[in-house]
Amino acid sequence: MIDNKQQLLTLLWLGIQINLMAFVICGWVAAGNVRNFCNEEDKMSATINHQLRFYLVWQTLLAIFTSILGTLIMKRYRNRFSIGFFIGIIFLMCNNMLCTAVLSGGEVTRKKYLTLTCIEYSVAPDRAVTTFSVFLFLLYGIFGVILLKVRDELDSEPNTFTDTSFEATSTEAFTASGTEI
Repeated sequence: MIDNKQQLLTLLWLGIQINLMAFVICGWVAAGNVRNFCNEEDKMSATINHQLRFYLVWQTLLAIFTSILGTLIMKRYRNRFSIGFFIGIIFLMCNNMLCTAVLSGGEVTRKKYLTLTCIEYSVAPDRAVTTFSVFLFLLYGIFGVILLKVRDELDSEPNTFTDTSFEATSTEAFTASGTEI
């Protein structure tokens, strides 16, 4: 089915991007749905869970940034440093998606409790964020492990640390100036 590792990485990255679009939409809808009030009189003094709202919006912006940066690195800027940097970002996003799943899952539980005691809350966006966060946690983890294993094959530039031409030019520079090494 998949001939080489490059195709596998491309398909995984495409799967991440598709799930990411759904995660961003659901995250923004869920961020707008985090009010706390129990009856009609309390609607005027409704409290908003600003921490979760900020976290969801920030996580979606980080995911979009990671998507753009990852595409640039995989398409244009393939060298040891950028691939290593990208692997680190992928594992950080994997961890952040797990934390997002836990937080949004807790929000589902909180809204279910408020639905029993107060008014009806919509938990669909929070369930969707939890689901897509788990999917992205798994996809980022798999992508990161495969990228970690094949990082040397993806390097399009020669390794400058094993290049011996620097030693030859520095020796020639010292002998040209009259200094012996």
